[in-house]
Amino acid sequence: MIETQRLILRKVQESDANDIFEYASDPDTGPRAGWPPHNTIEDTRQILAKWLEPNHFEKDLAIIYKQDNKVIGTIGIVHLNKHKKDENNFVANQLIEEGKNVFEIGTTISKKYWGKGISTESLKAVLDYLFEKENADVVLTLHYKENIASQKVQQKNNMQFLAEYERDKRWYNTDCTTMIVRGKTKDQWQAEK
Repeated sequence: MIETQRLILRKVQESDANDIFEYASDPDTGPRAGWPPHNTIEDTRQILAKWLEPNHFEKDLAIIYKQDNKVIGTIGIVHLNKHKKDENNFVANQLIEEGKNVFEIGTTISKKYWGKGISTESLKAVLDYLFEKENADVVLTLHYKENIASQKVQQKNNMQFLAEYERDKRWYNTDCTTMIVRGKTKDQWQAEK
């Protein structure tokens, strides 16, 4: 569990289905991250079941807003040395070949909570966790070029632009395939402390 002033980040649970469905069914939420809105609660339960599989490649954390005691988003962590999420991400591939311990973070937040700095706060907390507890050398974040909100969250956490590349898989419901890679090294993180 990771705790900040306003948030608790902990492993997702089956009991989170209703809260997750509430925001995942919003037509503006998932498509910005490249996935379709959930049509039924069963869609959400299927995704949760996948996240909870023992060998699932991603560690998925529920973002709980303390004030409402509610799951308002998720943050996924992928250890790229163990699972290359996107073969087109030449930045991650090169870092791994150099022997770096590389992680990737992705965040989804309920539209009702946009503009409150929650994504920025949760990203900072997970960056701290990965550098302090998981011995990360580099942490990457990605966003589709058109997703300016994600770009701003990453920039607020001083994630440095590293590259732009074309992904084989297009963004849900658009023709966008251009990914922006940003990153932070352990040295950069320590210099900020």
